[in-house]
Amino acid sequence: MFAISRLTSSVPGRIIVVGGVVFALGGGSATAAALITSKQIKDGTITVKDLSKATVKQLQGGAGANGAGGAKGTDGANGPAGPAGAVGPIGATGATGPQGVPGTPGAPGASAFDGIPSGTTIGGQVMIDDHGVTADDLIDTAGSFGARLPAIPTAKLVGYSQYVANAYQATDAECPGTTTNPQSAPGVLCLYVTSPINVKNESVTVTSASHRLGFSMRVGAAAGGYTQLNAVWSYKAA
Repeated sequence: MFAISRLTSSVPGRIIVVGGVVFALGGGSATAAALITSKQIKDGTITVKDLSKATVKQLQGGAGANGAGGAKGTDGANGPAGPAGAVGPIGATGATGPQGVPGTPGAPGASAFDGIPSGTTIGGQVMIDDHGVTADDLIDTAGSFGARLPAIPTAKLVGYSQYVANAYQATDAECPGTTTNPQSAPGVLCLYVTSPINVKNESVTVTSASHRLGFSMRVGAAAGGYTQLNAVWSYKAA
């Protein structure tokens, strides 16, 4: 059988209950232990695990006051960027704003009636193409400047000097260009002769350059049949 003893704790007003079993050495019966006082308990020998839960709860004090706040910690690293949000709906069209102030009128454009401004270069191409000529026929063609020149030009034929009248040379200092890049000195009309077919020697002439709107060119046929001659021209206003 069991015997329950009560122990008086070192805490005033508290009674410690200790369960124990004492067996007699010969008779097989249990006898109750003697009552133990706090004086009989050695200091430091009873631990929390020897106490009941109710006793431990009574021994616990109330919650203390909150401690002072700790120092602020360092800022954490920035998190990754979140996904892009969905595109919002298109807003309503705003009201029409007031009309702006009219701009300053631009300068008048060039006119064919005003003439070609000084330093401006113009150019073009004339062609003679005749399939029904006989020997010594004279074939004329004309070129237009497209505007009035400031002065009557000096006309020069360049290239294929054997076909050009008045002993013109293959090159000229006032006509330093080519058929693919025609150039001219100021006030000079340069005609670069190219692609001659059935052209009589020394027959190519500028028959009219005595006015400021255009010019004429003439070619003589060497024989009957087909005659061709091209001329690329350039003029730079003085």
